[in-house]
Amino acid sequence: MGLSLPLLIELSRFPLTVVVTSPTYWSGAEIMKFSELSLNALGKRYRRVTSKDGKILSLEVGDSRIRWLPPELARDYHGDLIIVDEAASLGKEFIDYVLRRWDKVALVTTVHGYEGSGKIFLRFLDKYEGDHDIQRLKLDSPVRYSKGDPIEKFLYDTFLLDVEADGENHVGQVVEISPDQLFHDEAKLRKVYGILVTAHYRNSPDDLMMLGDFTFQKIFVAETDVGVTQIVEEGDLTEEAVKSILQGEENLGHLIPHRLIKYWRAMEFSKFKGWRVMRIAVVPTFRARG
Repeated sequence: MGLSLPLLIELSRFPLTVVVTSPTYWSGAEIMKFSELSLNALGKRYRRVTSKDGKILSLEVGDSRIRWLPPELARDYHGDLIIVDEAASLGKEFIDYVLRRWDKVALVTTVHGYEGSGKIFLRFLDKYEGDHDIQRLKLDSPVRYSKGDPIEKFLYDTFLLDVEADGENHVGQVVEISPDQLFHDEAKLRKVYGILVTAHYRNSPDDLMMLGDFTFQKIFVAETDVGVTQIVEEGDLTEEAVKSILQGEENLGHLIPHRLIKYWRAMEFSKFKGWRVMRIAVVPTFRARG
């Protein structure tokens, strides 16, 4: 994407303003870096605007410019084209707004990868097919390393970056399974985690770690591996825990009691015990069935 933008400016018959945005500057920095490499390769004269810490904020070629902006500023900026890097990580509400606000949008995201899963994000775009001219380009060959690189394979195997969600055509019984049981059965773990990855566009390796390490949780799965939910057990707090909440300190793992005690001063709520649904999902073929 970065290499192509200066060429787009060169081929255009009028000045272009291209906005690049991403969850953080560093997640979109490569586009700015490679845009500059492309300008140099084309022998273009340009003005480089950087921040005090060396971030490339703008590349200006005559009256045209390539500018990075944070999402909250980029969404309403006036320009000809907006590039959204790691688009799945920004969420469908942001993308929905940008698609309505801008005439030309390029969304860059990973279907499998550490940034998050883009699978549900791709299905989200389906609803725009009738109203927008959508072109989908898929990059199969990596640009940073050789295809089939053994280190990449190790990372995919370790963090389950390429899991899929599939299952039987019936639910069976819903049973509880401990993290220890789940992580000692890799075939089941891949199926269960695949459901979570497919259902959530902001899934990351942190979620795999929480599935294995998170305290106060219960995991329920369908015996046929078509559904999963993570439940957090909350409440039954000690007097010391209540006191720390009243003093504004964090109390991880007790979200609902924490809020009610902190903002409503409902101290009696601390003795109640309950379950909070942290994540719940089913395979795509079972969705919208109630």
